[in-house]
Amino acid sequence: MIFPILDSVGEISQYKALRFDMSSHIKLKKELVKTLDILNETASIAKVGGWELIVETGELNWTDETFHILEVEKKNGQKPMLEEGLFLFAEDHHK
Repeated sequence: MIFPILDSVGEISQYKALRFDMSSHIKLKKELVKTLDILNETASIAKVGGWELIVETGELNWTDETFHILEVEKKNGQKPMLEEGLFLFAEDHHK
């Protein structure tokens, strides 16, 4: 990112550049995606699902295999709702 530095009368006196090397971030992200793909494939073969509930926000995350085991359609970009998850497991939570 390059931006101008103005003097006291509003004229450009110099330019400053701000830069950040993203190489290690990009490499790490590729490795993370590869690892996640391997874990998803392994879970699918083993028929093991996993989930995470972030208590502070109520956000629920399921692995791909959890969607498959519970016979819930995984829609792109949509996460399961806590209410939906509880409905699948706790009879006393059904309304």
